[in-house]
Amino acid sequence: VDYCYDPNYYRDDDDDDDEDDGRPEFDTFSFYVTGDMPYNAREEELLKEQLDDISSSASTSSDDDAAFIVHVGDILRDDNPSSIVDCEPRRYENVLRTFTEHSSLPAFVLPGDNEWGDCKNLTSAQATWSDNFEYMEK
Repeated sequence: VDYCYDPNYYRDDDDDDDEDDGRPEFDTFSFYVTGDMPYNAREEELLKEQLDDISSSASTSSDDDAAFIVHVGDILRDDNPSSIVDCEPRRYENVLRTFTEHSSLPAFVLPGDNEWGDCKNLTSAQATWSDNFEYMEK
């Protein structure tokens, strides 16, 4: 599903004066949102396929004006809810590699509660997160 912010929706067309109302004016754009994956090898393959499809659509379709992709977090999870999440660097590296190899659009990967709160060594998990994903914000 594509959602597009329409700045005209929020404008008062009855306002005949030319005063600046303080709201920014910009062209519309769209973006993709995903999250809560990949938790396992099957979902890693699914994410790769989705990113490949998005990249293909963005490069060949005049209807797809997506500007970027946002992953809203939770790239890690243990199948056993009572156990500590495996927050090994290789898991972060796999997700980073998936985005860099399969997405032609800029991607912003946000940390979810699984990455910040469910790891045995929280300090190490936060450092690993920063090492792998912080550069994507620049």
